[in-house]
Amino acid sequence: MSLKASHTPPTTMATLASQLTDAQQLIYSRTRIVNTLSRSNPEQHGDLEPRDILSISIQDDKLCCLLADGQVEVDRSAVIANFWEHRTRTPSFFDYKIWRQVANPSRHPGVAVGAVDYSSIPNRIAVDERGERKLYFVCEDQNVCTCGSWQQLNKHRQQLEEEFNRYSTCSFEPTCKHLKWSQANTKLQALRYIAKDNSGEYNPRLCVYTFDHRRGTLLYRITYDGVKSKGQWFPVEGWKEKTVYGKGGIPSGECWDTFFSALSQEEPFKLVKFSHSVAALMNSSRSKN
Repeated sequence: MSLKASHTPPTTMATLASQLTDAQQLIYSRTRIVNTLSRSNPEQHGDLEPRDILSISIQDDKLCCLLADGQVEVDRSAVIANFWEHRTRTPSFFDYKIWRQVANPSRHPGVAVGAVDYSSIPNRIAVDERGERKLYFVCEDQNVCTCGSWQQLNKHRQQLEEEFNRYSTCSFEPTCKHLKWSQANTKLQALRYIAKDNSGEYNPRLCVYTFDHRRGTLLYRITYDGVKSKGQWFPVEGWKEKTVYGKGGIPSGECWDTFFSALSQEEPFKLVKFSHSVAALMNSSRSKN
């Protein structure tokens, strides 16, 4: 990426934001430009906000952004990469679940993937600000989702492909975070099946996990002793913790990495969700000598 501060306004040869295609308006939003600039040069642009950009124009492979105190240039390829990273992010394992009890209308292929509302007991499907359920039908085989984000990318697919092919090395295909979550979950279930198949009928290596939604933290403990009375658990005191979200609430990927690692060991661990019965077993563990 190249950045260039200047007090010279964009030339008349530039394409103004009002003249951008629908796809270009999606990619080159003020939010994505600011995110690109602040990540590339936090000292200079860390305090920049979308509203600080007064106008945007395109000159060849650059975006020229007019600020109150000058102008800054950013490579189109860098903003495209930022846009694509944002659109292809994988939510936390705990953000969504498959709601198998939800009827699947015949016109919608795939399975029902919905956001989890942790404020209710038992958990329910989360709703948006309009009270509509955050529930989508995802079909991995066809790479299709019923959410608005996927529909938006699919609607402008040709223009987006042209922009990606000309100004970046990213490969475009309509996708969304629900598809990404579903694909990661499918990989997780496949690893679980392989681990179970390879370990035989009994696997003493257990990884017990739970999710603290208030802190956005994955907690887990492991044992090599299985369900044996007074078996040893690690950590000996408390739980191992990993932060599920990073800055701005962006998923860190720690939950997926932890689960994949546990299931990919030469002698894989069995993932066990924390419950009252498991708690009783863990409370009977012995102290480490």
